[in-house]
Amino acid sequence: AAAAAEAVKEVVVESTLWSRFYGGDPEFWVNVAYAQEFLSHVQDATGLPWWASIMCVTIGTRALLFPVFVYQQQVASRLQKAVPELQAAEHEYAVAQQVYNDPAALKRRNDKMRQIYKDNACHPWRLGVNMLAIGPAFMSFFFGIKYLGATDPSFTTGGVFWFTDLSAGDPHHVLPVLACGTFLAVMET
Repeated sequence: AAAAAEAVKEVVVESTLWSRFYGGDPEFWVNVAYAQEFLSHVQDATGLPWWASIMCVTIGTRALLFPVFVYQQQVASRLQKAVPELQAAEHEYAVAQQVYNDPAALKRRNDKMRQIYKDNACHPWRLGVNMLAIGPAFMSFFFGIKYLGATDPSFTTGGVFWFTDLSAGDPHHVLPVLACGTFLAVMET
């Protein structure tokens, strides 16, 4: 009975943590609270409606994080240029392993690949810098806006065009489709 009670307690704690995370509870995530405060300050200082304040903050955040995008593109370009060398190292390893059954082939391959990454300054982990820098920022704003929509009454009249109520979902699903389309366009270019 004690084990069952402990299992139920774990499920309750996990569901509570998940709901606090997914709900964007600003007391749970400090950066969400900062995002909410920043959005509120921008909206108060500029006097713009919520939709324009959100757009200004998004454009400003993207502008501030633009160097991270540039860095990622540079690393991806250098990695692409190193592909022939990497493929040659892989081929050399495959031959040494399959034909000669060389036990030291893996170490030589790893050393050679490490040197190629170093010479070209293009280690694949550097591509993750973008996600590590930008992901938390935009997730904070996402959950901050979501929580503001649930708690701030001015969100019900802060929209424009067909989405005047920012606390409700888009009834025509234009915004989600537009967001997916622009994301796809960015990924394809």
